[in-house]
Amino acid sequence: MDDYGIKYAEPDVMDSYGVMLSEQPVLGFVVYDNEGYVRPKNVSGMGIMAGLMITSPTLTLFLPAMTLFFIPYLDLKISFPGIISNAFTGYPGIECIIIIYMASFYNTALRSHYKSLDYTLEAPLSDKVFLQVMKFGSICYPFVIISIDLHRIIAKEIGLKLNLTRAFVTNPLENPLLQDLRSVILDLSGFYRGPEYKIGKREGKDILDINRILKTCLNENSRQNLIHLQLRNYEFFADNWIEELKETLPSLQSLKCESISKEECAMICRFYPNLVSLKINEAKIENLKEISQLKNLQILGMTYSSFESSDALKSLFDLPNLRLIKVTSSRNFFERLLHCDGTFRNLRFIECKESDITETQLKELVDRHPTLECIAVLETPCEIINFPNLQTKVLNLGNIKSTMDTLYYILHQTDWFSRSYDVNKCIQKIEQLLEHAVILKGFEEEEFLNLMMESVNFYQSYMKSEETSKIRKCLFLFLKRSFRGKSKEDILKSLDIQPKTSLLTKRRWAAQTVFEYYKDYPN
Repeated sequence: MDDYGIKYAEPDVMDSYGVMLSEQPVLGFVVYDNEGYVRPKNVSGMGIMAGLMITSPTLTLFLPAMTLFFIPYLDLKISFPGIISNAFTGYPGIECIIIIYMASFYNTALRSHYKSLDYTLEAPLSDKVFLQVMKFGSICYPFVIISIDLHRIIAKEIGLKLNLTRAFVTNPLENPLLQDLRSVILDLSGFYRGPEYKIGKREGKDILDINRILKTCLNENSRQNLIHLQLRNYEFFADNWIEELKETLPSLQSLKCESISKEECAMICRFYPNLVSLKINEAKIENLKEISQLKNLQILGMTYSSFESSDALKSLFDLPNLRLIKVTSSRNFFERLLHCDGTFRNLRFIECKESDITETQLKELVDRHPTLECIAVLETPCEIINFPNLQTKVLNLGNIKSTMDTLYYILHQTDWFSRSYDVNKCIQKIEQLLEHAVILKGFEEEEFLNLMMESVNFYQSYMKSEETSKIRKCLFLFLKRSFRGKSKEDILKSLDIQPKTSLLTKRRWAAQTVFEYYKDYPN
């Protein structure tokens, strides 16, 4: 490929694959220039190559071979059929013709022999394929959503092809019955439309029959082996719903539900003592005494919850394997917790976004729990405080290092709606620090470039390409700091003489991204 072709195609290759086209072995032709005129040299190049591919075997192999073939016939009468036979035998292309014919024959044979053969992908590959196929179902939730309009097609065309283990179910469908599921997110809003799923009213609102819903959506094998269940968008179940749940889903290890009472919380602990993960959102926590039975519990979520007293939290210290606590958007948790005398033995991570934790409480919490490795405090009074001397990693916007760590954490979460807002906030903070901070302690160039590339992919994946302008601004400021006072040409020359490493590829991606957008760089 000539220089014009490389210049034409390199930006797209860089954006799509992150490599410099000029550094790769490439064969290609650009037959039109930027004004739409034909480039004769490139068009003729294609013809020359086609001619060489046809004539080269003839000139280099066929003609010399013909001479050798005729030597035995010098003293004999030459047979015309013999000449034809030897000619075809000596022509290199005959092997290709034979192979193509055989491939066509075997393709026909296989299609007729295996006409009814059905292929099944194994998990977890099936889950990933189905996720990508159904991702269009919702912009806000980048996971599998099955709707009434699609379920019959999915059940027939996809259900038997994929061996799904995870699904997001919003309606009473046939499709989940075809799968041996191990993880289900059950959005119950669609089940209010069917009277067969209602068993009465409470406070003027329908009571759903969760046991019947599960039997409708899951086959027997799924019910017996289901590990994770998340229940969403419901008001009330029957009083004994947890006892029925135990009979229907005996192997459950992870449960996430909303607005449960203290009696329901106690029943969960009683009937599921082997839970590994429990998330009880929007709960009014008056007493967690029964939770001490969950000796295997590693993850505890109490999002959007309130805590009435310190006594309500004392039993948490009796959980020997507790590693992660999530109290996002909760109130009074740390104030009540620090009034208790206990210590968590294996706690590693606390997610407390939008909580009321203070700087003093955070420091005391870290001092009392030496195993604590990380605490996330976005949207709290600690959001912009710098904690340079703590051994525990604090995910906030206090400095460039903590902001980059926070951005990495957010990009690898699953909740798109909250991630979008938090990614924007981190990008804006990084832009601010790059523009105004004199010293960026803890700044790692390759980590920064990796995050910028991931952020571009994040925005483009969820139809937010316009947001990438913020990333370009960060890259612009990065180049100005890294190549102070240098022009565009000087930067490109500097990059050309650097050792060819993965970091160099990312630097060139950054430069290409900036120069395409900021035509008058560095102004």
